[in-house]
Amino acid sequence: MASACLVIANVCLTRAPVGSGESLFGFPDFLTGLALLALVFTQSDPLYRFRIAVAPIPLGGLTLAAIILVGGASLLNDLWFALGWYSLPWAVPKVAIQAILGGFLFLAVLLWLMFAFARPPRFGRFNARKFTEAVYRGLALGGEGVSPAIALEIRRSSAAIVAACKAAEPPPPGQAPKEIPEETKYAFDLLRLIANRRFCRQLIASSPGTAMALMDEAARQEVYFAPLGGFAQNITIEAIKNHDSGLYHEDRYGISGLLGQMQPFTRAMYGCYDLVENSSTAMASAIDLHYRDTDGLTAREWEAYGRAITTTTADYLKVQRFHHSSRAINRAIEHIVNSTGTLYRIDGITEWRQWREESDKLDSAMSVIDEIVGQIDESPNRPTRRHVLTGHRKYHQRDLTDELCDALLEILTHAAAVKEPTDTAWAIHHNIFWSGLNEFTHRSETWKIIRARFTRLIIHELKNVRRYGDFKSIRIIGLLLNVLGVHENPKGERNSEFAFLRRYVIRLVKTTYMKIVTEQPHVAEACLLGGITFDAPNKRLVKTYMRGLQVEPAREYLDLDEWALPTPVAKAPGKLPPASKGGARPTSVRPIRHKSRTRRSKEN
Repeated sequence: MASACLVIANVCLTRAPVGSGESLFGFPDFLTGLALLALVFTQSDPLYRFRIAVAPIPLGGLTLAAIILVGGASLLNDLWFALGWYSLPWAVPKVAIQAILGGFLFLAVLLWLMFAFARPPRFGRFNARKFTEAVYRGLALGGEGVSPAIALEIRRSSAAIVAACKAAEPPPPGQAPKEIPEETKYAFDLLRLIANRRFCRQLIASSPGTAMALMDEAARQEVYFAPLGGFAQNITIEAIKNHDSGLYHEDRYGISGLLGQMQPFTRAMYGCYDLVENSSTAMASAIDLHYRDTDGLTAREWEAYGRAITTTTADYLKVQRFHHSSRAINRAIEHIVNSTGTLYRIDGITEWRQWREESDKLDSAMSVIDEIVGQIDESPNRPTRRHVLTGHRKYHQRDLTDELCDALLEILTHAAAVKEPTDTAWAIHHNIFWSGLNEFTHRSETWKIIRARFTRLIIHELKNVRRYGDFKSIRIIGLLLNVLGVHENPKGERNSEFAFLRRYVIRLVKTTYMKIVTEQPHVAEACLLGGITFDAPNKRLVKTYMRGLQVEPAREYLDLDEWALPTPVAKAPGKLPPASKGGARPTSVRPIRHKSRTRRSKEN
């Protein structure tokens, strides 16, 4: 019997017999596909497993349902046609059923491919919880390749994570706070999760772009209150300790090439002052260091940290907010000052290789202050006040220049801990500290303001020496004498900018040193730093310079004023009161009256 024929373009098309051909998708084919799918999932990269886990739809449940449905229906379909059971009334052929079942499984595979490769999910409203939980599992349980996968996905979702934090912005004064959505809460938790120290170490080593993306997005969207302080702090300390990080390859004065001029990592992490200041919580910001991490830092690492600070201060001084005190910058300057606190270790060391590390720390600290002074001089709102502010009531009037002067005074105190040998003390006192102080931005207008405030600050520190001597003040005097000399009428223009300070210190020493020698000899000995010695028989101080090519070294002398212990003056005896009948004279001691008892008796 001839089959029906459909003629199109002189071509005859006939229907294929029902049940002809090979099976499209039987149960054996299903088992093969299921095995391959399981193999691919178990052996896949952690990145793709993370993407599947954070999909906004329940991809795992849908896949399991598809496997159960397709597997059971495929087995039932093969069994139905093999046993010749009654077919359905509408006579659906076997291959059609197999095609439908294969389509379901193919759709499940397409969903996996879409979320794993084509359109990976990002952090959002529908998967905020799943995203945060996946990051938590990865950081808590760990595993090979998990941290790089988390870093990559956080970088892809950085804009969405930062945008979700906007809903937590504090309302204007007078308005009631809004309810924070769940997405924002998970975004905050996520930013706190990635502040993990181990994760930050791996970020610096393999994926610094994640930290850059988060900080860039926060600055671009002006979300300054996001909890990025702890994360940025740990990123900073790990970048300092890793000498292959961006901080060491973006030095403008080195051989870093174009990256040294563009500074992508440094500018992203520290280039936005508002973000650094406002994101700091619990004394944690991008330029804050934990005190436990500062002990073992080398001079090179302090230099890298100084570049981070000056990047922040540059943005801080661009806008006219010079008189606005910055807590983060003040703490960073304090860290720089504390880096010189180990100078006492080189006291008595002659070999320069043994004290070079400590001297380099001092040089790095002076370079940071010099850089900030240059930035202040280029800012639109330079300081004009020359006097110093003392007392807590005037604290709100302090500016960045006052903080720098306080830092210089503390560094001066640390440098004064080096007493001998003479060459070492001269190198620390004069060649590094005092020469660095005199070379600040080639003596600009800001330097003149700092010089005036610094001079007055030293005088304020030494004002109590006339009454009693303390080690800090006496060591400061010793360093100044070692640097400025002890001659009352010096010749030449050396240190002419500090001529007033020199005259004040020499006059103070001339009139009070013998008093301190008499009353506090152990304190007076602390003044003898470097080339300063005390000639007791002649009652004078001697400043001995390096001999050089001369036969005898040059010396200066400062004659000290005499000091004698004050003799107690005996008081003339007054007229005694008449004796009592018993023969004893009444004493002048008044009986002690207890106020509580007197008050009680009056009440009664």
